[in-house]
Order: sequence, then C-alpha cells, then structure tokens
Amino acid sequence: YIVPEEEKFTLLSRLLDMMVPDLAMVFGRTKRRVDELTRALQKLGYRAEGLHGDLSQYQRDNVMNKFRANQINVLVATDVAARGLDVDSLTHVIHYSLPDDPEVFVHRSGRTGRAGKDGISMALIKPDETRKLKQIKSQTKIEIVEKQIPKGDIIIKAQVAGVFDKLLTKHEDYFDFDN
Repeated sequence: YIVPEEEKFTLLSRLLDMMVPDLAMVFGRTKRRVDELTRALQKLGYRAEGLHGDLSQYQRDNVMNKFRANQINVLVATDVAARGLDVDSLTHVIHYSLPDDPEVFVHRSGRTGRAGKDGISMALIKPDETRKLKQIKSQTKIEIVEKQIPKGDIIIKAQVAGVFDKLLTKHEDYFDFDN
C-alpha cells in the first residue's frame, strides 16, 4: 500500500479491522516508533504489545508468552524480532516501516506462513519509498502487488464475513439440523 506518512496509522488500523488477524506482527524501524504504535493501537482497543531491544529479557519473554498464548494478537516490533522468532500460527506481517536491507524484508515476511500454513505480508510505503521497494523486489525476486487502500464498506463486509466464518468453523455443531 502506498500511503502518505500521516495516513499510515489509519491504514494500519483499517487493515487490522478488515483482516482480523489471529496473530499479527507489525514491524517498525525504531524503538520509539514501536512504543508509539503500541500505545496508539492499545488506545483503540487492540490487544497489542511492543517488543524491542530496550526491554529486559524477562519483559521480552513475557511479551512473547502472551503472544503465543493469544492474550495479545498484535506484536509491534523492531527488527530484533525479525530473526529467530518462531510463532507457528502467525497469520499477518505488516511492514509499517520498510527496512534498509532487502534481506531484512525477507526475514520479516518469513515470520508468517510457516509450518505449511498460509500467511500474508503487507508493506505500508510512503510515496518517496517506491525506489527502495523496487530495490527490494529486484534483489529478493519477491512478487509484490500494489493494493488499493480499502474503503469503509469493504472493511465492514470483510468483518461480517469473518464473523460468519468463525461461527461456522468454531461452532459448526450449532448448525447441525439433522438432529
């Protein structure tokens, strides 16, 4: 998604509302950005926590345990979390800030779609970062498709569809009319 800096957070919250991820990682470039995003997401009611190098090992372990136990479903992190993290049920990776190194983009994106499961990786790109994105595409050979920013009606339709999907999969016995 190509989006001006001042509209990035709105787009992030729209995407989270629309996709309703089971577990999502949002990557920011700096510790400060991670803290700002975490606070802003929490203020809107998202179950989010931050992970970066200023946290003690105990704090990092605590955040990761909450994430794995689905007590939080949005982990906002710096690249300290791009390598070595293994969360099998991570469904979405969102690059809030593009990394400078194309390989870091690959490692971030590789956090999702593990253990034979599908995953989605998205990038929120400022208009002046399109050259950096082309460099990432050419160096990594990753297919990256530009998407349009979703409007409100699309988000609502996706949320309603998601509610029905969860109802049908988690409570399918309620819909067994053969008895």
